Amino acid sequence: MGQPKSIPQNFVYWITITPRPEAARLTPVQARIVRLVALGCTDHQIAAVVCRSVRSVRRHEARAMKKARVTDRAALARWALDQGLSHPNDRLSPTERRAILES
Repeated sequence: MGQPKSIPQNFVYWITITPRPEAARLTPVQARIVRLVALGCTDHQIAAVVCRSVRSVRRHEARAMKKARVTDRAALARWALDQGLSHPNDRLSPTERRAILES
């Protein structure tokens, strides 16, 4: 028997960030908001990034929590990691950072 083949790094990354079917129930806006929650953004910061009101962000967040069957933001962030919507090494994009700083 020869040496075991190594798994290419990009393949491992793809497996860890590919959303699971449970996350597919979220709308694109909800998925983006959940990702930002997982990154630790406040509702006001998320509103600045997605160009929505804070009230709309909270409504999208509440609906995402219902679909994820969780009751708080910390559990939603953990669910996002488990579902592949976010990654522990994920960071805000420069555009998202700029929107937060300008708000």
